[in-house]
Amino acid sequence: MGTSISHTVSVARALFGQMRAFGILARHGPNAREVFGGLITQRISLLRVLLELLQTLDAKSVREAIASGDPIIYNTAEWPKGAPLAGKFDVGGPISLEGHLASWFMAWNLQLGDESRSGMGPKVVRAALWLLMTSGNFNEAIDYVVDLQTKGVIIDDAAAAEAIRVLFQARRLVKNDIDLIDFLLDKDAANLPDWTRAQFKNFDLDGQLVREDLQDDFDALLTRAEGEIEMVLNASSYDRWVVGQLGLYSLLTVVEQTFKRFQLDKSLQFIARLTRIEEIRADAGGFARLFKVWAGRFIFI
Repeated sequence: MGTSISHTVSVARALFGQMRAFGILARHGPNAREVFGGLITQRISLLRVLLELLQTLDAKSVREAIASGDPIIYNTAEWPKGAPLAGKFDVGGPISLEGHLASWFMAWNLQLGDESRSGMGPKVVRAALWLLMTSGNFNEAIDYVVDLQTKGVIIDDAAAAEAIRVLFQARRLVKNDIDLIDFLLDKDAANLPDWTRAQFKNFDLDGQLVREDLQDDFDALLTRAEGEIEMVLNASSYDRWVVGQLGLYSLLTVVEQTFKRFQLDKSLQFIARLTRIEEIRADAGGFARLFKVWAGRFIFI
């Protein structure tokens, strides 16, 4: 790429990075809705113009530089026909950078709207079930939910906690992981031309346990949390470290809640690892409290 293109890519990448940071910082700031309606909306408008320009020049390398590794989540308004509804951004796939950005914007709008309870939890569960259907791997679907939270798509921590709780609990009520789809969604959901319109059943999560002794999902969740801790500890800059601390506090809170919900927080199998997580969460919580006090001094919140 030429110098001018490389500079434009750097600007777009920096703006995209700010969008991710907003999704994390907004959980802890007192006026996220106002910032979203003003500063963030303005920056997204500028970023969309840059992305449209860049995609006409060197689409694949630009997409890799800006969005490689990002989680995707469907946007019913502008999603390309046949594009995956969940998973990772594919630099050679049908989802444009503008479409990717728009899907995050719609997810934020869903969580920062006027409703007292966002609809993000059900949206995340539906996306995770689609990934389970296509991959057959339950822990990959849970890892995807964590991706949405750690990358800043999920602002509402309660939505992440709800999605993981529903999926973990429902998993123990069915014989096979793939049966989760029929358990949670209306019949023949997998055959619908538009998966995003599949409706949830009135399911009962307090039913008879079928696979009570499952623990691989808890182990995988802990392993992912420990990986995120190492990434923050080895952050390449102070800014990344601070934002990482705030992200860790949210993630580790959800992890602790999940283990307590299933009464495994005192389990000998997990107690040593959970004790470390509890200590790191407490340290990260100090940054979260400071951020709420000093949020007015930060560029976003």
